[in-house]
Amino acid sequence: MKKAILTLAAILSTLAAIAQDGKSIYRKYSDEKGVEAVYISPAMFRLIGSIPQLMVDTEKGEVNLSPIIKSLSGFYVITTSDDSLKERLFDDVSRMRKAAGFEHLMEAKSHGETMQMYMTTKGEDATSLVMETKSGKGDSSFICMDGVIPLKDLEALISKVK
Repeated sequence: MKKAILTLAAILSTLAAIAQDGKSIYRKYSDEKGVEAVYISPAMFRLIGSIPQLMVDTEKGEVNLSPIIKSLSGFYVITTSDDSLKERLFDDVSRMRKAAGFEHLMEAKSHGETMQMYMTTKGEDATSLVMETKSGKGDSSFICMDGVIPLKDLEALISKVK
């Protein structure tokens, strides 16, 4: 009987981890006390994306963000300085990344703060970008952008910004 219960618990926890995505993490934490939350809907991206040229100045000249913005379907941000919430949040984010097969893109550390970026792809498209910032004493954040972003557009944008 114990083996059956343990097996069932393992299956349910695995299914719960797989079901996690940026949207579900946002829903889970956005109403918590001590959390600042931002959500941008697909309708807002369509509205912004209808602007033919959305130019941003960089050191190498202007970059048009419109093609990237048009491809987004969700943007989720959770920020908190509550230590117990940070621990639970990043445990959930870690499970989400592992279950969805996120690739670790980069990490930066400075003065006790760590920023990490992850991405999932499907064919020639990025389907989700996740950024985590963790700080020992300050705010920590989870940022997730979902959509179908052609990797060639993302690479072109990065090369213009470098």
